[in-house]
Amino acid sequence: MAEGQTLTTKLSPRWLFKMGVFAIIGALFGAWGLYDGLVKYPARGERVAQFELLEYFDKADAQGRLFRTSVDDPAAELTRLKDLRASGGGMSDLDDARLGWLLELAKVNNLATLTAENTAMAARTPAEQKDTKTRFIVPASTRDTLRAELQGIKQPAPLSDFDILSQYVFAVAGWGVFLFVVWRWFRSATTKYRFEPDAQKLTLPDGRAITPSDIELVDKRDWHKYFVHLKLKQSGDEVKLDLLRFQPLEQWVLAMAKNVEGYEPSEEERAAEQAPAEAATTASE
Repeated sequence: MAEGQTLTTKLSPRWLFKMGVFAIIGALFGAWGLYDGLVKYPARGERVAQFELLEYFDKADAQGRLFRTSVDDPAAELTRLKDLRASGGGMSDLDDARLGWLLELAKVNNLATLTAENTAMAARTPAEQKDTKTRFIVPASTRDTLRAELQGIKQPAPLSDFDILSQYVFAVAGWGVFLFVVWRWFRSATTKYRFEPDAQKLTLPDGRAITPSDIELVDKRDWHKYFVHLKLKQSGDEVKLDLLRFQPLEQWVLAMAKNVEGYEPSEEERAAEQAPAEAATTASE
């Protein structure tokens, strides 16, 4: 080592690996929640709505009202049916079927948007018009096509009101963990400790310099957690050092601790110091 050399910490590969694992887990949870919230659950909700629509078609057909199954304003109709049910008014089987369909449709669609689409479609010429999600040009044909599409498919369980929202919560939490890890990595990468072995001087990231004569106590109460606390004499401040994140900070602290007034080596340190001497004695014999 060159005389007067100043050493600088770097991030520990072990800490980087640990943070990398957290980042990957966070990103996976975030992507999983985002996929479920944007793709999987909406598709499931649409499928449930299709089964409810088929039931609605069949009940309407049984009553000879298949040609009147279109709902131009689904938002207003859903509100009307909810109010009718809440008031205890007489709801027919067809009303129940229409309500069940609109409830499932509302879980994965903005009904006001569907109403606007229906209005725009109705303004077109008859030749240009086509089915929307709640407005059917030829209901019988739409029903037959839907029945063929659902043939052999098991009806999925309906979505709860919070299924999609909960997936967004998972996504936010997962990506939040990922971004926090990235932020912490950046902050850590720009945090540097410097050590001058000859002077036994440790310079902290905030610019303060510590030598063994400045240290009142090397507190190892959190040593098992890879932290050490240096209590300073004059200010009484306690400096907490992360030994896992920054290397070789641990070796520097141990070297400084040996020069702190009142230093008492641990049993492990005594054993390490005695081992070379015992080995030399054994070899000479």
